[in-house]
Amino acid sequence: MIINPQFFGFLILVTIIFLTGEFLLKYRRLDSELTRRLTHFFSGIVVFFMPLYLSLSQAIVIGSLFAAILLFAERLKILPSITKVTRKSYGSILFPVGLIASGLLFWNTNTPAFQLSVLVLAISDPVAGAVGHKLGRKKFLTGTTVGSLAFFLVTAVIFVSFGLFLGSFSIKNLFYFATFSFVLTIVEAGTTRGLDNLVLPPIAGLLASFLF
Repeated sequence: MIINPQFFGFLILVTIIFLTGEFLLKYRRLDSELTRRLTHFFSGIVVFFMPLYLSLSQAIVIGSLFAAILLFAERLKILPSITKVTRKSYGSILFPVGLIASGLLFWNTNTPAFQLSVLVLAISDPVAGAVGHKLGRKKFLTGTTVGSLAFFLVTAVIFVSFGLFLGSFSIKNLFYFATFSFVLTIVEAGTTRGLDNLVLPPIAGLLASFLF
């Protein structure tokens, strides 16, 4: 593995995102659920661009490093902007693990599939959690109806956006976009304790690989 400026640049970027979450929790009094989602969102956006500048091995090192940090943070009860949640969840630890799993499958063989899987985890999942937390009343599997609807809509927009950008948009594929978004919605709603962070990226990447 080559250690280059890009590697350190991405490492610093993710570190800044984590520290910003701590700052917002401690000094801006934001709710830990919000800082957790913001950290996941911005970290995911950074990971989205990694294939353009890093090798898979470099990305795995960064992901493994932060997975280890988050594991120790959970055990030591530090980094409350990420670890302070009222429910039992392994989501933060599994976030980088799920992305590593997707990277191993698609980084070198189908970069768009990997990038789509990143956005599903970075955008659809936090939006579903935020909407469900704020507006959710009726339960749907392990989540809420409105949260799952938000997840489906955002994921569908992601699929359509990739289809348009990659020249794969068609009426036929629109059906697949909706179907695959529904499948991922069921996966997200049917998992507990943050396990969706582990399974969503590889499944999303697999579904995307059929289209792109």
